[in-house]
Amino acid sequence: MQKYNGGIEVIFTGTHDQKLFAGIYIPPEVGMKVILDAFQKVVEESRNYRVTSILGDFNMDMQQDEERSMPLISFLHKSGFEQQVTGPTLDSKRVIDQIWVRNSADFTLKSGPTESYYSDHKPIWLSIRS
Repeated sequence: MQKYNGGIEVIFTGTHDQKLFAGIYIPPEVGMKVILDAFQKVVEESRNYRVTSILGDFNMDMQQDEERSMPLISFLHKSGFEQQVTGPTLDSKRVIDQIWVRNSADFTLKSGPTESYYSDHKPIWLSIRS
C-alpha cells in the first residue's frame, strides 16, 4: 500500500494480462491539490498497462458536490478515464464510491453497486473481460 499526503491510501494490483487496479481511499477533509497530486502519481504508475481501473471511496459525490469534484473529474477525463458507477453507492443516495477506467475499448465492462447489510456504503464491483 502506498500512502500519499493527506492520508490518501492506494493499493496497486497488476495482472499478467496488463490490467492495473488501483484501490483508493480519500479521507473527507483532504484538499483538491493533494488529491490531484496523488492521482497524477497513480496515472504515472499506470503507463505500462493495457487497461487501468481506479476504484474506491473518493468521499466526494461527483453528482452533488460538483464544485469540489470538478477539478478531479476534469483531470480524469483529460487522462482518458471514464466513470463507470452512476447510481447511488450510499444508503443516503449519494455517489461517493467511484470506478474510473482507462483504455477500455477492447474490453467488455460491467460494474455497479451491490447491497450490504454491514455498512451504509454499497460495495462496488467491476468486471473486465477481453
